[in-house]
Parts: sequence; C-alpha cells; structure tokens
Amino acid sequence: LQLAARGLHLILVARREEPLQATAQEIRERFDVQVSVHSEDLTAPDLGPRIEKVVAGREVGMLIYNAGAVHGAGLLLDRALDDALTLVRLNCVGPLTLIHSLGARMRERRRGGIILMSSMSAFGGVGYTAAYAATKAFERVLAEGLWWEFGTFGVDVLGLLAGATATPSMARSNVKFAGARSVAD
Repeated sequence: LQLAARGLHLILVARREEPLQATAQEIRERFDVQVSVHSEDLTAPDLGPRIEKVVAGREVGMLIYNAGAVHGAGLLLDRALDDALTLVRLNCVGPLTLIHSLGARMRERRRGGIILMSSMSAFGGVGYTAAYAATKAFERVLAEGLWWEFGTFGVDVLGLLAGATATPSMARSNVKFAGARSVAD
C-alpha cells in the first residue's frame, strides 16, 4: 500500500489469485494507480519466460521478492524431498530468475531497486525448518553480494530479514510463535 500511496503503478505476482485480486481492489479503491494482477507459480521451471510476458512493454523500477512459505514444519527426513526442493525453487531459483531478467534492465538504465525478503532464520540452522532456513540464508547472502554488484550501477539492493510474522502460510504450517506479529500490524 505504501508504494501505491507514493503513486507507483504495481504489478502483483503470486500463486493464489484471490488474495492478489483482493489486494489490487483495495489499492484501486484507495489510490489513483494502475495495478495488474498475475497468478504465477514462482517455482515453475518456465518462470523466466512467464515473467517476461507479464512485464512486456513496462519499465520495472523496483522488484520486491516476498515469497518463502515454510510449507509445514517437521524433521527434514520425515518430509517429502519435494517439499525441500520446492523451497529451493521458491527461495533460490525464483529470485535469481527475476533478478537476472529485471535486474539486467535496471543495471542498463542505471537506476532501480531490489528487495529480497528473507527471514531471521537465515542466520542459523533451525530445527524443523532446516531447508527453509538454508534457502533464506541463500537470499540473505545473495542480497549482500548484489548490494555491491548492482550498487556500482546505481541500483539499490536490500536484503530484508523479518522475524516471526503471523502470515496465512505460518498459520498453515502449524508453527506457533509467542508474540508473532500479524502482517496487518
């Protein structure tokens, strides 16, 4: 909402259409900006070409990659291997794909910004969410390296690390954190 309040047009991309449409409707009602909604699987092997279609003909000035559901907590070997691989695709391959495409354009224009939303889990191995923590560490280190690489071209990069946050995904994971803040807070 803060970006729309500043007059920025938005492209919202996520897997689930209903929450995207609800957010877009709220933005349209409150702000005089354009909002387009695109339901895309950020773990899909053809993510790059799909995003290219979404942004075709548009100048994307900021990329905010805010994905990374835990998909349930449990011991690594007690969960399906594909659960961990999905997290790798979502939190490692997804941001790399979008950064490579959209970041190249920002570098060429010599302006723009990239925010990778990570987690405090990125600072150490966490039982019951080992694969998640590892992928969030990847995002954190990626942001740190790109801060320098892109910064030399006038593009800002920020790795943002959140603590426990009461999101719908967190609720589905059955993990309860005392004092977790709601995304509405």
